[in-house]
Amino acid sequence: MKPDMAQSFSVGPGTIVRDVRAGEFGSSSVLAVEDQSPVSADQDSLGRTWELLRLRGRMPRTELSDASRALRVVDLCSGPGGFATGFRRACQAVGVRCAIVAAVDTSSQALAVYRLNLRPRLLVAEHVANLVDFKDGDDAPIPAVAGRLRKLAANADVVLAGPPCEGNSNLNNHTRRVDQRNELYLCCVALAIGVMARVIIVENVVQVTRAKQKIVPRAARMLRRFGYQIVTDDLVLDAAEFGTAQSRRRHFLVATRSSRQIDITSFVGLKIKSLSVMDAIGDLTDGNADHSFERPSQLSPENQARVEYLYAQPGRYDLPESERPNCHRDGHTYPSVYGRMRADQPCQTITTGFLSPGRGRYVHPTQPRGLTLREGARLQGFPDDYRWFRREDDVQRTALAHLIGDAVPPQLGYVTGLLGLAALP
Repeated sequence: MKPDMAQSFSVGPGTIVRDVRAGEFGSSSVLAVEDQSPVSADQDSLGRTWELLRLRGRMPRTELSDASRALRVVDLCSGPGGFATGFRRACQAVGVRCAIVAAVDTSSQALAVYRLNLRPRLLVAEHVANLVDFKDGDDAPIPAVAGRLRKLAANADVVLAGPPCEGNSNLNNHTRRVDQRNELYLCCVALAIGVMARVIIVENVVQVTRAKQKIVPRAARMLRRFGYQIVTDDLVLDAAEFGTAQSRRRHFLVATRSSRQIDITSFVGLKIKSLSVMDAIGDLTDGNADHSFERPSQLSPENQARVEYLYAQPGRYDLPESERPNCHRDGHTYPSVYGRMRADQPCQTITTGFLSPGRGRYVHPTQPRGLTLREGARLQGFPDDYRWFRREDDVQRTALAHLIGDAVPPQLGYVTGLLGLAALP
């Protein structure tokens, strides 16, 4: 029996060839290697080389298997487009065109970046809760979707959703697990039902399953009530296993209007030996570039001294208590602050504060400084050809760090995108 999702690599003349299949879809892609020839033809080496070339902006060439029709995609709580970028890659990998019908997010800055890269037909700068009217109950009617979105998104092929995860984050010490933002998860599912999407994929932090509002079970119950099959409501993937130089575990719910049975464990050939931090960013500058996107933040004298201390002690990656500011001493629950990244391992989860060493393990592995926006984007899995600003004088560092740190790594969008394609009715 063939797996529902499979990927394999081979070597061609000056190229790497990738064969990908998802359900009834499948195609081959070719990526030029040129001077960066893989050291061997084993699957891990070829997969890693492919991901590194993509990270540096190299584009594969794929034959479209069905050029007559594009899958219609709606992206809710879209952020800057990481999830949709990954899904579009999945479509391209199996030779299917992908058209983003609409992207919805409250952040106009996120939508501006989204437009530069994905060119959706409609951008909606609105709270998802304001776009859908629904009740959570056994006798509830089909959710009603508001305005122009209802027309454009009707009978969408796929709805992607990445509702805010702060309410479930372990870094949220105030309203963790009972935060009202958790209800946005249900709003996204209701809106997807309201447009009668064929496949629904929802991403969130792993802790969403522990929300006291029982968000995931309620969402699954609502989906079943309106005729959806739950492909999975307990899938947890780590971006580090799929070509991202970052450990980032995320939970996915996938539902379909199809009755087809999908084996969610059949990620044959999709897992790739982890990229390290220096695999991802080792070819970049020393941080002295003129452009703000390529330059680290200037640290305070106190924080620069802390960073220098790490480099004065051979093999030290964690700052001792004696060198920490008072607020990070005496049993602080986040010991990796002011920590140095390990060059030969994936980094910890990139957050919105990755420009500051005081917000996590964000000291460069080989240079006594923090990270640049470019390095953060690469560690998050975004390639160099992803556009974060329209003009070079229009870089708002804090805003872009927030967008990058909150994004879904495209590699996770790619893997779950193949799962969604396999589940299409």
